[in-house]
Amino acid sequence: MNKSKFLVVALGLLTVASSAMAGVDVYVGYADGLRGTGFFPSPWAGDSGVTFLGLTAPADSGALMFVNTGATAVTFDAGTKVDGFGSGSTVQIWDSLIGTGISIAPGDKLILTATSYYDFDSSDYVGSITAIPVVHYSIDGNSYAKSDSGQVLNTGGYDIAAYGLNESYRWRLIGGNGSQAGTPAPAAAITMLFGLAARSRRRKS
Repeated sequence: MNKSKFLVVALGLLTVASSAMAGVDVYVGYADGLRGTGFFPSPWAGDSGVTFLGLTAPADSGALMFVNTGATAVTFDAGTKVDGFGSGSTVQIWDSLIGTGISIAPGDKLILTATSYYDFDSSDYVGSITAIPVVHYSIDGNSYAKSDSGQVLNTGGYDIAAYGLNESYRWRLIGGNGSQAGTPAPAAAITMLFGLAARSRRRKS
């Protein structure tokens, strides 16, 4: 192989390697400004490097954040949807806002949340407490699906607002576990409620 052909091949391999190294991390969160003092994941609308699609202050909404961790810009395509709730619900509300695509620069973020009040009130889509929501999206023409196995979008499989509790979650890498946010903390409050109910049943029996 002569030097010119070797250079072409080498550059081609470098391009492939760079593409493979480029990545987008997906985070899930929940914004609840309706109960308690309210809480919105950070970063949020108006923060540096954020392209925000949706209401800036939804009272009750799941949220998705896509972070470009690569070295080059990527194009986020229309077609994002969330399903797998167990109730049969599918949310696909951002296509008209994304249009022909949105470029996300290295290190920047795209946040998707409710586009009108309660059109992504995903804590209400509790068909089963064991249901795992799935986020489907496309970047640079490639389709992906990631499972919210930590059940952030369906708030742990319970509509905890029925107990008057704040439903908010900080951003969490999708599929991961971590603490919730809000007043009071939903998980602790649910545990307390179910614990009190169980003790009450034992006393009555």
